[in-house]
Amino acid sequence: MKISRRPAIILTILILSASQGIAEEQVFVHSFERRHLTDRFFSEGASCADSKAAHGYGLSWFENDREGDTITFREHKIMGATAAENDYGVVFSQLTVGDLNGDEWPDVVVGNKKGTFALIHHVKPVDHEAWRRAQPIPTNPQLKEEPSKASAPDNGFQHSGLSPEDAAAAMTVPAGFSVQAFAGEPDVKQPIAMTIDDWGRIWVAEAFEYPRRAPDGEGHDRILIFEDSDGDCQFDKRTVFAEGLNLVSGLEVGFGGVWVGAAPYFMFIPDRDLDDVPDSEPQILLDGWRYDDTHETLNAFLWGPDGQVYFIDWYDMQQCHRADPSAHDRANGRIFRIAYNHQPPVHVDLQKQSDLELVELQLNENDWYVRHALLSHGEDAADHNLPLMVWYALEPLLQQDMEFAFDIAQRGKIPIVLEYTVRRAAELGSDEAVAMLVGALATSNDVTEQATFLKAMSEAWQGVRRLDMPQGWPAVYAKLSHSKSDSVSAPARRLSVKFGDPQALVATQAILTDTTANLEERKSALQSLLGAKAPELAPILQTLILEKGLRPEVLRGLAAYVDAKTPSVVLDNYDSFSADERFDALSTLASRAEYAGKLLDAIVAKRIAASDLSADLVRQLGNLRDEAIVLPRDEIEQSSLSQTSRQ
Repeated sequence: MKISRRPAIILTILILSASQGIAEEQVFVHSFERRHLTDRFFSEGASCADSKAAHGYGLSWFENDREGDTITFREHKIMGATAAENDYGVVFSQLTVGDLNGDEWPDVVVGNKKGTFALIHHVKPVDHEAWRRAQPIPTNPQLKEEPSKASAPDNGFQHSGLSPEDAAAAMTVPAGFSVQAFAGEPDVKQPIAMTIDDWGRIWVAEAFEYPRRAPDGEGHDRILIFEDSDGDCQFDKRTVFAEGLNLVSGLEVGFGGVWVGAAPYFMFIPDRDLDDVPDSEPQILLDGWRYDDTHETLNAFLWGPDGQVYFIDWYDMQQCHRADPSAHDRANGRIFRIAYNHQPPVHVDLQKQSDLELVELQLNENDWYVRHALLSHGEDAADHNLPLMVWYALEPLLQQDMEFAFDIAQRGKIPIVLEYTVRRAAELGSDEAVAMLVGALATSNDVTEQATFLKAMSEAWQGVRRLDMPQGWPAVYAKLSHSKSDSVSAPARRLSVKFGDPQALVATQAILTDTTANLEERKSALQSLLGAKAPELAPILQTLILEKGLRPEVLRGLAAYVDAKTPSVVLDNYDSFSADERFDALSTLASRAEYAGKLLDAIVAKRIAASDLSADLVRQLGNLRDEAIVLPRDEIEQSSLSQTSRQ
């Protein structure tokens, strides 16, 4: 069942804390040992308290070890955390992980304003001593007292002023790799973040307001879309998706729109018809990100569908922390494409893929297809915490964009998230929510999904006797009632009874009175009818008093209806009741003034022993506050004395 079909992504916000003097700049999650467990791969900053630590040395991968419900991480250093431990002179603030050279082992790409560096992953068996020698150790003792000055040219500006094409030609890359300028100024300026959508197009955020947030309504940041339709590795179509944004620092595309980080806000710009035109103004989803130091924002690399790396760049001779907005050069910006072995670009449209084709893409060696084809991992469904964490993140969205929330839940592979989403929507009970639930059931042909919807809706409305019948429900019930699965037909029938559907009432009463039917099914039908207080049920209940398997529920259910024949039917069969059934019978007769008089007459006539009336039933009769009800105190007091003497 699909309420709508949109690009599939997972959007994760990682909030990291600095501890023990380490300021983590970026986290990248990757199966670093090609295992199902996820390893945590990140860069660690220098041991400093200020924000410059995010541009220091250090690179590690953390191995995820799970034993039962306990998860621990073991650190494996790749590059040391100090200049003295670092042979390469590489400091950086961004990273990503992927297979650059096609050997099926993840490589690491890091970068900062000095360049982009690829760390190629080599694997071979070694003994412990060889492993020890490969660990980062102080190999440059002369650097202990001063920061590294390695790798920088004498004047620091060797390649300043180059065109995008010349800058690409001047880059040094490993053997087999090549760099092309995909786009450059004036078509793109001040790029600060990028992502790639399901069609392989590149989305770029331009940060004209950095490093200071402009007054509200005066922002000039933009989001652009670049497309290479003829496959020549250069863009031939440029679209301005959004303008007037303020202090944009990150973006991601998917689920019917664009997610934008622009401190202090995390926003969503809807584009549900996928026409590259916003459907409305940005919607603020979260608030509270500070922007005292606007340099501390994220800007990352992402993997494209052709298996190559795209990255953005702009050149400015000013210090990146300089707070004067007018001092920065806003006129340049580039998008570069790094390819291995002259890999040609590919054209994709995952929106046209069938569900089976999307599933098959999970086996693709290119991580981009895996992430974009199906974002939810079915193996997480059995995890003790992960499904609930997903739900806690999704639940607030239901009241802001219900259709979007349902789309996320339905695309996922964690059943409990969909169940909780349906239940929460049913609890909200708005016309929009109910209409969406009914519409989803109308289009669904998946038995498991139908059962999930019906179960969640039934739980949400448990205790509610009657609900207005939603528009379109009769047709939905006609479809579901013929399901071969009891997990679909039975709850659909119970909901129809709650909606007052005449056909469902007749069908449920037929099950209740069918002496050949399963007893549990008959009890379920009875509870459904009693829960909805189905009209004209009392005569049916009176006939069912003779059936011992249903008698307790029938006796208690008769209390909900006023029918002149009920007292006589109950009293005529009283002697055949068990002790518990007698208590249920007396509770029903003591529940209404119309019945209480007949009960007291029976006590006076010795048809019912006064000793059968417990103290709470006597109080219940008194609480009816009906002058016509006169308690036979002599019989009751005598009964009480008799019970006391026996004790």
